[in-house]
Amino acid sequence: MHNRKKHLTVAGLLALLLLGCGGGTGSQTDALDPIPDNANATVSLNGVTFSTDNGTTYYTAASRRMAYGARAHLSDVGTVDGFTGEGVWIEIIDDFVSTVDTSIVVPSFQRTRMDVVSGSTSSSSSSTATTCSMRYLWQTKYTHGDLVSSIAGGTTPAQSLSATLSVPTANPACASSFYASNTSAGLKATLDVDPIPGVAPKATVLRSRVDLSTTQDGEQTLASIQEYLRSSMGDLGSPAIGVVNLSLGKEINATGGKTYDEVVATLAQYPITGTVNTVITVAAGNSGGPCDQLNLNGCNHVAVALAIQDATKDSTIVVGALTGPAGAQTMAGYSTRPGFLKNRFIWASGDTDFYPDASGNMAQGTSFAAPRVAGVAALIKQKYPKLTSAEIASAILDTASKDMNNDGKDDFVGVDPIFGRGKLDLRGALGEAARLSSKKP
Repeated sequence: MHNRKKHLTVAGLLALLLLGCGGGTGSQTDALDPIPDNANATVSLNGVTFSTDNGTTYYTAASRRMAYGARAHLSDVGTVDGFTGEGVWIEIIDDFVSTVDTSIVVPSFQRTRMDVVSGSTSSSSSSTATTCSMRYLWQTKYTHGDLVSSIAGGTTPAQSLSATLSVPTANPACASSFYASNTSAGLKATLDVDPIPGVAPKATVLRSRVDLSTTQDGEQTLASIQEYLRSSMGDLGSPAIGVVNLSLGKEINATGGKTYDEVVATLAQYPITGTVNTVITVAAGNSGGPCDQLNLNGCNHVAVALAIQDATKDSTIVVGALTGPAGAQTMAGYSTRPGFLKNRFIWASGDTDFYPDASGNMAQGTSFAAPRVAGVAALIKQKYPKLTSAEIASAILDTASKDMNNDGKDDFVGVDPIFGRGKLDLRGALGEAARLSSKKP
């Protein structure tokens, strides 16, 4: 006889389990991924129920803490009471349109599947419980500018995101039905993210769009940047911008005929004129080689332009990338080296603690080092508003740490074509800014 379809309530399910009605109970429990120290979000899975004519399968709801978003700067830059960047505008000239498809690995959940087979009577029903640790993928999108902005300043508001998790990685300890497509298709999750402050948490971030696609023309990009810089000087009626961050550019191909003199000649077609009282931080680039004046191959065209033009050179800081945990950072192999830009060059971490793919690769680059320096410039601008952009840039560059191997001793003197001015030092920069400001009338 065909059994009547039965929808069990939670209370009914518990009653069956307590009675121990029919059948046996088996379980498989696996270790969970450790909760990371920088966990800032809670991902919650809903319960899923499937009913058939013969029974009902329940997948329990569960929640786990996880790390989400770019936030490594919270540990490696540091904070100082009273320095927030409040009242300072940071302009992020970046790509806020082109999205990156991302698969974020969600820490393993311990989930229980309860299979209840309905009999003609309560006593003839049976149940089987299986517990497994399952790992899922969170499909999302982000833009390059999103990550850069979140590092430099402002506070990303608390947010709640909703998505369907993809099929998890197979767990041989669990039955295939635990992660079959018909199960994961209905597996909804909610991600509640805590507020994440930038280096200058109360600064106002202005997002200005440019093209970061592979088809961009470096020289033409400079023309667009010029318009943004004009705006930063107040020419177009916008609020005065204290700091501009440029985590963009185009590598110069010296083998294609771009000598130093030719680059200078090209820049002369797009002169930046007027008085720029705005600190400009620009990513060095990710070529891995030196920015040598005799061989510009791999140099960032935008960094070179801003560092050598009269209107901007004294306010510009070129930023290379370090990698590794705070206190044990080393120069990232991918980062462009100072070379002839050594006088304007400083190092900061290019790590994000944001792992946006299933292989566990971190989002990193000089793009994420530059906004750390931009945030520090905003902190100085807030506390010492009388300082010019050139003075703020000097305070940051002049106090850079020369201990490049973290042994407590300086590794060079003055400036160096490999090390530039050294590593970003927040407290040193603030101290020098205070000294410079004390001399102001």
